[in-house]
Amino acid sequence: MSGNKNKNTSNKNIPRVRRDRVSRAARASADRRNNSDTANITLQVPANMVGQLQEFLQNLQLGTEGTPMVVNTSVESDEEYVDEYVEAEVKSVIGHRVLQGGRWEFNIKFAGGYTEWVPDDECRCEEKITAYLNAKAPGVKTIHIVCRVSTKSQTSCTSTSLEGQEKEIKDGISGGSENTRLRVHKISNSAYKGIPKTMRNIGRSVRRGDEIIVWRVDRLSRNIVLFMQWLEDLRKRGIEIKSQVEKLSYSKQRLEFIQKIVDAQKEAEALGQRIKLSYKQKRERGDDRIGGLPYGYKYHRLMNRQGTQVIRKAVIPHRNEQSLLARIFASKDSASEIAEQLNSGSVKKRGKKWNRTMILRIRNSYEKAHNSRRKNGWEFVKK
Repeated sequence: MSGNKNKNTSNKNIPRVRRDRVSRAARASADRRNNSDTANITLQVPANMVGQLQEFLQNLQLGTEGTPMVVNTSVESDEEYVDEYVEAEVKSVIGHRVLQGGRWEFNIKFAGGYTEWVPDDECRCEEKITAYLNAKAPGVKTIHIVCRVSTKSQTSCTSTSLEGQEKEIKDGISGGSENTRLRVHKISNSAYKGIPKTMRNIGRSVRRGDEIIVWRVDRLSRNIVLFMQWLEDLRKRGIEIKSQVEKLSYSKQRLEFIQKIVDAQKEAEALGQRIKLSYKQKRERGDDRIGGLPYGYKYHRLMNRQGTQVIRKAVIPHRNEQSLLARIFASKDSASEIAEQLNSGSVKKRGKKWNRTMILRIRNSYEKAHNSRRKNGWEFVKK
């Protein structure tokens, strides 16, 4: 985990925007416009972003233009941002079909010259799909359902699971059809220190009239300054961004939408401090690795003589997973065929169904990882 260069800055050196000065300027501006609305907005953002946030809200006429704003600084989180995204080598999209239940598939032409029908949720070529729809199906509207958890360990948590978010969003909207494409995106990493690549790809590929729906606003982002320009750019391009639980629309309720992200940012910062302390303790006791492990490995707890306390955690091969990895790597079947075989045999990847992308990722990394293990022992799985 990368450290924060400014983490030792004392509070007395952090700049503050004084409430009285901002309020006087705002009231004077409001009086000139005969506007008596003086509701206060309190936002907490990292100190080095105060000016940027003020300028942005002023441009939107949501901040000091007619509405007094108080900006207090807060401590940045050191939550680690990991962007995991795998793109297959796609040359073009040459066709589509809508199956029973409104499920979409695309006929993909890969760089190797072969073609394959790929389920929409396994495609990793959103911009090429957009180009295809513009040319061949301009009347199709795409609704992007974005489900996000901050860590892989939360993917199976009943309260915020990816599947739970997807179900709640789908229950509140109409299903897919010939003219409506529902595209589900599942993201398992933080949106605090960077906009995940999946979201950036969505932003580049959406077309006027498309929608982006999240379960709650905090699933979209926990960093208002980072995401505000992204949100505003989408709004100007005619993209509707909605929250299912709060029933908010960014184009119609921007102020409430922004406030929800700010509230989520405060929570993320508190959580980041707890995570930092936990990681520090694990490093000090000498754990082989911190966080999730690659498929094929597991933690082994080394206990004290009394068996009452964990001395440290070691990384060891997971025998069943290693056997399955070898089977996948040795198979001559296509990635889609292997995924179908495993799913039909009720073999899951840590509780999740297999898909084509998972198999491709394993095939690309398996040989490299084992070469590294033979050369360096277990070092390749350590941080």
